[in-house]
Amino acid sequence: MQEKNSLEQSINLCKSVDQELSDNIELIEMGEMEGDEDIIQEAENAIEALTEKAGELEFQT
Repeated sequence: MQEKNSLEQSINLCKSVDQELSDNIELIEMGEMEGDEDIIQEAENAIEALTEKAGELEFQT
């Protein structure tokens, strides 16, 4: 049962990272269309943080 819960938690974390990545890619696209460098930079910073988070998840599994 613990293994099942652990796997479900890992899957949910992966889904969360995937959704956050998709959201930030959309923000970058919107920022490019509107010429808003602040939005682009904010989304790029968030993607960098997600990259670190994904690396930590990979290490845990």
